[in-house]
Amino acid sequence: MKIEYINNKKKNYPKNITDFMKLVRKSQLGDSYSSSLIALHILCKYKEVNFKFFKYINLAIEQGDESIPYYLDILFANGYTENGFKIPQSEELQFKYSLRRKSLSNISTIINLAHNNPERQKMIIDAAKSQQLHSIYNELICDLSKLIINDDSKLFSYVHNLNNIYSFFLNSRHSLLAKPIALTEEENMAHYTNIQAIHSMLRIPTNSNEYEEYRKKYPVLRLYNTAYMNDPEEGLHLFDCEELKEIIPYIEEERYYRTYIASFTTHKKDDLTMWRLYGQDGKGLCIVLPQKDYKIVLPNILDIFKRSFHSQLNDSDINERNILLYKVSYDCTSIRLNITKKLNELKSLILKNEDKENYLLVNYLYRFFAKACDEIRYLYKNPQYKTEKEFRYLSFHRIESEKVKLDEREVPHLYIETPPDFFRKGVEIIIGPKVEKKIDTKLDIEYRLKRYGFKDVKVSTSKAKYR
Repeated sequence: MKIEYINNKKKNYPKNITDFMKLVRKSQLGDSYSSSLIALHILCKYKEVNFKFFKYINLAIEQGDESIPYYLDILFANGYTENGFKIPQSEELQFKYSLRRKSLSNISTIINLAHNNPERQKMIIDAAKSQQLHSIYNELICDLSKLIINDDSKLFSYVHNLNNIYSFFLNSRHSLLAKPIALTEEENMAHYTNIQAIHSMLRIPTNSNEYEEYRKKYPVLRLYNTAYMNDPEEGLHLFDCEELKEIIPYIEEERYYRTYIASFTTHKKDDLTMWRLYGQDGKGLCIVLPQKDYKIVLPNILDIFKRSFHSQLNDSDINERNILLYKVSYDCTSIRLNITKKLNELKSLILKNEDKENYLLVNYLYRFFAKACDEIRYLYKNPQYKTEKEFRYLSFHRIESEKVKLDEREVPHLYIETPPDFFRKGVEIIIGPKVEKKIDTKLDIEYRLKRYGFKDVKVSTSKAKYR
């Protein structure tokens, strides 16, 4: 579906749910994503929506279709209800609609709508106990129910507070998403690694007929668990202040909870300092991404549907579907003040509820705060590292996730993988300045690339001068 025919206001919008489903699924390929959003928006605004439309969308939700729920938010924002008729929206209708969804993006809505309503609070608690909310909140409310017995009002006061805390950390992370950035001609998005990484990405099958299968599986970048980072300050610098010192033991306890990282720098692509620090002291490789990969990270058209797009982020990356690129910040002043404010709000609530001596409950609340901090603490670093100009792929996974794998070391390390499309057109692989057999290494990499069918990836040798 093209934007042009929508602008011309032709009447060939999807007429039934089958055509609509095809359009939505097609949008997941990327090219028509924004166009399908526009089409759906206009469909809601100008064309009648009947009962069957919503009936089949509701079935799709029940069956776990990943695409449809995001569009429901747009439909609801335009005033359509489950029966397909446009009626004046009400708070009760919004609560009922949002409660039916299991998406993380709707949780804040229902919690805020239930803040001073015991009946709605009970509905949310019952929904969590029967696993009808998002898994994070199912677990949170069930755990609190065991610590706070026969007092739904108090329980919900903590749920409301912790939801505000978690939403704050989520929004803070989203504010660091890599957006179009201005770089000089000398700067590129570069990932420094070792030669073994390329061999792992482009491994040679025993049977040449297996190359197509390998291409779907192996040309990936690995994001490693933060437990293996060699900087002892990683993940802790953000809390290195007097106001937050009491949360540090809980931060330490949750330090390696679920975060996986791959780092990039925007130094010039063949930088001697970066070779020394991260390129195996010049004996490794540098993988340079084409500029289009980071100059247009977020499609501009999505700004039109900002609310829906952010709900998509909330749902997808927490549910382990997305690997997103973030800009590392080297200024902690403002975020520390806000974290301190959130911590003080929690402490005030504990005092108000007279729970200061309830050590099991206080410990649980502080541990939840620490887990929420995990959303951003690897995106803030000491200003002394500012010259690295670092960006990071970030993803979150529980250790039992099927996406978590073990590498080939004698004592294996945990990692997850990007989708198998890392070697796109425009990617360049630079062989380090201290690699001993540069020609042999270049031929090895070029052979692997060509066997995999990656004809547009350039392989070059470093021009950096080591003494």
